[in-house]
Amino acid sequence: MRLRGVVILLLLALLLVGCASNQSGQVSASGPTSLQVVRINTNRYAPQYPTLSQTIEDVPAVQYIYQQAYGLPPLPNMSCPPNTGNLIYRLDFYRGKTLVKEMKLGVLGCQTLSLSQRDVREPTSSFLSSLAQVLHLHSLVPCSNGSWWNTLVSSC
Repeated sequence: MRLRGVVILLLLALLLVGCASNQSGQVSASGPTSLQVVRINTNRYAPQYPTLSQTIEDVPAVQYIYQQAYGLPPLPNMSCPPNTGNLIYRLDFYRGKTLVKEMKLGVLGCQTLSLSQRDVREPTSSFLSSLAQVLHLHSLVPCSNGSWWNTLVSSC
């Protein structure tokens, strides 16, 4: 009877260690293995931003961004300026050739990360800078030399 209790405790300890190691940033065997990012400009008042299409195949980085996205807080009820368009990053997470999840990140005005129509999150500065770093960008809002828009974008 005592041996059975010890075995159960050992199994629980192994389960907890396994869950903790997955949350500490290690690669998950069932998580996405690549990330395709496409930048789309829907803001007619902003300068024409250069197109961007990148595929990231650094599995730990891809899974880190994926886990960060799901850890973001829900978007609070807030008032946003009238919608004149946005600069959107479409984030397509793949496991092999299978699409796991499509997310849409709006980076102008009210910043939002849509995981689905009903699940919209508030991106943190940490998430935004992690994504920019993975994409090898200074900022997710690109600078346009000589534009009035530079005066509105603090990172330029």
